[in-house]
Amino acid sequence: GAGWELVNMVNIYTVHPITHLVREVVLPQLADVRRHGVHWYPAYPPVIDLEYEMDMRGVEQELYLDLTTLPPA
Repeated sequence: GAGWELVNMVNIYTVHPITHLVREVVLPQLADVRRHGVHWYPAYPPVIDLEYEMDMRGVEQELYLDLTTLPPA
């Protein structure tokens, strides 16, 4: 299993303001998120009648690849 202490990446999908939620709920519960940040996507989740979606994960290392530097196939 996993615990809250392993979460260090948070994504939130909603069109509603999230400032209060992040300050009062997310940051106090997930201290390591402060280092990596909370990513807010101002959009409705892809489920009918759903107003808010949040996913969380814990990663040790995240790599970003610049695919624009690859030669054409």
